[in-house]
Amino acid sequence: MPPLGVVALCLLAASARAEELTLALPFAPVAPTQTDAGATTAEAVAAFKAGRMREAQTLALKANAVSPDADAAELVAVTSLRLGEMPRAHQVYRRLAAARGVPEGPRGRALRQLEALGGQGGTLSLVVTPPEARVTFDDVDLGPAADLSLVFSLPGKHRLRFSADGYSETTRAFTFARGRNESANITLTAAIAAPTQSAATIAAAPVPVRFECVPMELTLVIDGLELPCPRDPVSLDVGEHSLAASAPGYDPTATQLPVAPGMSLPVPVFLTPRPALLKLTVAGDGAERVQIALGDAAPVPVSADPVAFVAGSLTLRVQRPECPDELRVTNAAPGETVLVALDAACPRGTVAAAPVVAPTRARSLTATAAPAPAQGGVLKAALRWGGVATIAVGGIVGAVALAQASELQDACPDGHCPSNRGDDIASLKAKSWASTIGVALGAAALGASFAF
Repeated sequence: MPPLGVVALCLLAASARAEELTLALPFAPVAPTQTDAGATTAEAVAAFKAGRMREAQTLALKANAVSPDADAAELVAVTSLRLGEMPRAHQVYRRLAAARGVPEGPRGRALRQLEALGGQGGTLSLVVTPPEARVTFDDVDLGPAADLSLVFSLPGKHRLRFSADGYSETTRAFTFARGRNESANITLTAAIAAPTQSAATIAAAPVPVRFECVPMELTLVIDGLELPCPRDPVSLDVGEHSLAASAPGYDPTATQLPVAPGMSLPVPVFLTPRPALLKLTVAGDGAERVQIALGDAAPVPVSADPVAFVAGSLTLRVQRPECPDELRVTNAAPGETVLVALDAACPRGTVAAAPVVAPTRARSLTATAAPAPAQGGVLKAALRWGGVATIAVGGIVGAVALAQASELQDACPDGHCPSNRGDDIASLKAKSWASTIGVALGAAALGASFAF
C-alpha cells in the first residue's frame, strides 16, 4: 500500500481536469437540468462504491459538465487517481483550488496536504503550437494544450503525444524528477495533403486485371485481341469486355468480363479437357479371342470403335488364350487419339502356358497316396549341428588344458614335479583326453552329415 503522502499527492494531481472538462465536453444536445446533474452524480457515487471506476469517472465528468460541482469534480479526481491517470487527477484538483480556494472540512485538509507534498513530483510547462492540439499522457487524453499549461507527475519516465487535425503527430518522452520543473515548446508540422482525385477520374482510369489460366498454355481473346495467358496484369477500361479462351484438346469458352474500379481478385479462366481416345488393332489368327482391360476394369473383347478415357497415363492389360497377361502403359494428352497395334500370338520371349488336363481317377489308394515326408533331412541337420557343437566344446577344453600345461611346465623344471602337484597332473591328463575325444566325435558327426 502506498504511503499516505503519495496518495495525497496523487489526489492533488487530480484537481484541474474537472474544471477543464466543464468547459468543453460534448453530450446530448438537450440541455440537462440541475436535477439531472444531481441524479448523475448519485449514479457516479454508486458506481464508485461498487468499484466500477471507469463508469464512475464517466458519470462524474458528465455531471460536472452539466452543472459544475465540487463533489462531482472531486469524484473525477479520485477515479482518475484510481485508474492511474495522475496528470488528469492533478489538473482537476488544481483547477478546483484556483477557482474556489481551499474549502474547509476533509476535502480541504486533503488539498492542503497535497499542496504541502507537491515537491514529491515534478512538473512540465508546455507551450504547444497549434494550441488546439490534444495532449495524451501515457495513452490518457488530457485535452487541448490551450487548457493544459502545466503537467504534473510523480517521478518516472512518461510519453506525451501531441496531435491535431491537419498536422503530423509528434511523440516526446519526458523524465519527471522530484522537485524538478521542466519546460518544453512543441511545434507540430503541418501535414502535406495528398492530391485527391475526383470520382470521375478514378472511374475513368484503367484497371489492372490479373488472369488465372488452366491450362497455362491457353490463348485468350480480349475484345478481339489474341494473346497468350498473361503473367502480368492487363490494363482494361472500366466496363464490359468480351473474353474468349481456347487450347488444343480443351473445350473453348466465351463470356463477358465486367471490369470495375478497385478490382483486385484474379479472373479465373478454366477450360474443360476433352477425353483421350484409344484405338486398338489386332493382327493374326485368333484376334477375336484377344481381350483388353483398361486400368482395373474387367477385360472385354477388342472393338474397332475407339475407347474414351481420361487424358494422362493409362495402364492397358492384354489377355490372350494360353499366354501370360501383357501390360502396356500409354500416355495421352487431352483430345489425343492413341493407336495401339496388338498381335494375337504371344509376345516374343514369353512361353505359352501348357494346356490344363483334367486329373484321372487313381486306380488305388496306394497309387494316389502322397509319399511320407523324408526323415533324412532332420537327421542330417542334427548330425551337422551336433558335430559343430562337439568340436567347439572340445576346442574350449583343449584351450584350458594348454593353459594348465604351461603352468605345470613352469612349476616342474626338467620334468620333476613336487609331490603336491599330483592332482594337477591328473586333471591335465583328463582334460587332454576329453578335448581329443570331443574333437574326434564332432568331426565324425560332421562328416556323417555330408554323407547323406
